[in-house]
Formats: sequence, structure tokens, C-alpha cells
Amino acid sequence: MTKKLLGLSLLLIAVVLITTGFGCSKKDKVEEVNNQPEVTIPVSSNYLINVDQTTIGWAGEMILVGKKHQGEIKVKSGNLITTDGQITSGEVIMDMVTIVDKDLANNDANKIKLETHLKSADFFDVENYSEAKFVITNVTPVVDGTVNQYNVTADLTIKDKTNSVNFPAIIVAADNQLTASGEFTIDRTLWDIRWGSDKFFDDLGDKILNDEIKFTINLQADVQPEVTATTEETTENPETANVEENENVEVE
Repeated sequence: MTKKLLGLSLLLIAVVLITTGFGCSKKDKVEEVNNQPEVTIPVSSNYLINVDQTTIGWAGEMILVGKKHQGEIKVKSGNLITTDGQITSGEVIMDMVTIVDKDLANNDANKIKLETHLKSADFFDVENYSEAKFVITNVTPVVDGTVNQYNVTADLTIKDKTNSVNFPAIIVAADNQLTASGEFTIDRTLWDIRWGSDKFFDDLGDKILNDEIKFTINLQADVQPEVTATTEETTENPETANVEENENVEVE
């Protein structure tokens, strides 16, 4: 009788310990889950450059005679990536074959002469370097709180030569569309465009060409919807799979 009571007592104690242990374990797990910090996932968007609504302008001048010319280069393609509404990266491909002068009349022989010269090896050498590339590496808001104004840093590649440029820009995002405008000036000789530069040639007379070229950017980009695979696209049809397996079985 004593042994039975002892056995029963030990059984009751074991049940109590097990029940209490499970209860504490569940409570600890619940508290552990509830104490996990919330994770904020950055929202990214991809904008494609609207090439029909984007312009790249250029301007240069001959120093001594004060002759100035300006024109445009068409954009071939490009995109901008934003995270939480701010541009984090992007790329613009310029079609250098399309470079034109805009200040001379279309029937002016000097216009054709100038455009031919710009496309030659003296300048952009479009036969060998048909594209130029503008790659955004950093975008930061202006610290004084000016609305929609940013400092942009980018790598500009012309004739396979890459140098960094920095300039202020106005960037506005609204209605699934992003617009940006800004201008910067480069020393063309850093991109191996040396014609008419008094840094490299003597006795140029009045044909000295300013080493500075100003570029003006006005671009528009449209947001691209996220593409998600449907269940039908991602799930294999069992019947189709069975048919394919049967077709692959050799009949002896």
C-alpha cells in the first residue's frame, strides 16, 4: 500500500512539473516573439527615362572672337532608381551620333560644317564612340532645406574616358513621374577632346576654343509597375509534368 501511495505521489509531482514547465516555455516564447523589433523595408521604384521628353544641351565658344554655339544630344535610354522617394542611382545613355547645333539655320552651310566637325575625331569621334554615359553615384538633399534641390555626383564617360562631375539639380517626383534639371561644366581636355585647346597647341591665333563645355540636363522619367509572377506561371501543372515524364520514357 505504501509503495502504491509513493508511486502515485511521484506521478502527480511529475505531472505538475511537466505542466508548469510547458506553461513557462510557451510564455517565454510569446514574450520573445513580441519583443522582436519591427523591421522597416525600404520601398524602391524603377523609373525609365522618357527619351522623347528628355533633352541634353551643350554649349561652347571660341575665346578670342566670342563666337558661341549651342545644341542638343538625344538620349538613347536610361533609368533612375529611388528608395523611399529619393534617387539612389541611375544611368543615362547619350546618342552622340545625334549631336546637332541649334543656333544656326538649317540651310546654313556653317551648320553642316560645324556638326560634321563635332562628330569627327577632333571632337567626339562618334564613329568609334557612338555613346556617352552619365551614371549617378550620389544624390543628397541641399542642407539649407531648399525644396526639391539636391547635389548630384555622377560619372561622365565620353570617348571611353570617365571623370566625376558634381552639380546642383532640381528633382521633383509626382504622379508616378520624376523630373530633374541641372547643368554642369566640364574641362573637355580631360575627356581627350583637345582640338583648339591652347593647353596643347601653339599659334592657334583666333581659333582658340574654350576648354569648357557646358551641359544642360532636362529629363523626365516614368515609374515602372512591379511585375509579379502569377500562381499559374510559378506552379507546374501535375498533368503536364506526368505527360512530359511519359514522353521521356523509352519503350523497350
